Amino acid sequence: MLTGGRWTATIGAVTYLLLGESDVLSEAVGAALRATGRAVCQLRSPLHSAQRFSWRLGEAGVSSELQLPDGTPLTSTEIEGVLIRPSEWLATEGWAGSELAYAQAEAQATMLAWLWSLDCAVVNRYPAQLWYQPQPSLLHWRPALYAAGVPVVEGLISNDVSAARDFGPQGAVYTPLTDTRAYRIGDAAGWAEVARLQQHLPVALSPLHATAHLACVVGDTVIWQQQPAEVAHLEAALRRFASAVGLACLTVAFADSEAGATAIAVTSHAQFDAFGTAAQEQIVEALVKALGA
Repeated sequence: MLTGGRWTATIGAVTYLLLGESDVLSEAVGAALRATGRAVCQLRSPLHSAQRFSWRLGEAGVSSELQLPDGTPLTSTEIEGVLIRPSEWLATEGWAGSELAYAQAEAQATMLAWLWSLDCAVVNRYPAQLWYQPQPSLLHWRPALYAAGVPVVEGLISNDVSAARDFGPQGAVYTPLTDTRAYRIGDAAGWAEVARLQQHLPVALSPLHATAHLACVVGDTVIWQQQPAEVAHLEAALRRFASAVGLACLTVAFADSEAGATAIAVTSHAQFDAFGTAAQEQIVEALVKALGA
C-alpha cells in the first residue's frame, strides 16, 4: 500500500482507493483516512498504475483484482471506498494520434463499467455522459438547476449581431456552448470577434458578472466560500440538484445580481484550491464521511 509516499505490503486489508492525479485534495483526504487507521492507495488509474488488472464478469457475479506496483494484490471486496479525481486514465506515451483516441475511449469505458460494478462508496461515480465530457458548459446543467430550484444567470443564445449588442450594451460574458471557459466582451474588438463567430454558429452570452460565492456540495453537506444571504434556500436546492445529476461531489459558482445569488458555473468535482483553509477542512471531513469512514 502507498503510505507516506512509500509502498508497503498489506495483504487482505480493507483499502480506500484515491484514483487520479495526486493533488492537494487527494493528499489531504488520504492523510485524514490514515489518521483513522485506514489503508490508503493512490493510483493514477488501475489501467495505468497497476501491474495487472483483472476483471471477471460471470453468472456468479462480478469480481476484480489489482496487482499494485509493489506486487500487492487488491480484490474488489477489499475496497471500502473510492475517491475519483480528474485524470487521464491511460498513459499517452508511445501512442499514435488515432490509436490513442480509440485506446482512451476503451479505457474510459472500462473504468466507467468497473466503477459502477464496485459494491462500495464511490465519489464521484460519474454518469456515462459526464465520464466522456466531465466539464460541460452551464447550458448542459441549466434544466437540472431550474428543476432543483437553483437560480441561474440569465442568458442569450443567438446568431443575431444586433440582439447580442442589445443584450450587453455595457459588455457581456461569452461562454462557448461546449466549454466552461468564459470571456469578457466589452470593447469593439471583442464584439467584432463575437460577430465573426455568429456568422458560423449561435453564441451564448450572459451579463457581466464576477464569482461572489462558491458552494461545494459533498453528499448532504454544503460548504461555502463566502455565504450568500439566501443560504438556507440555496443549500436545499443544491442538494436536490446534486441528487438529480447523480454526483456525490460538485462545485457551483454564484454571482450576485438584483434577484440575489445566481449560478454561473458548475464543476463536477471539488474545486479545492478555490476555497479557504477552513472550508477546505470541511470539504475533507465531508469527503471522508461520504467514503464511509
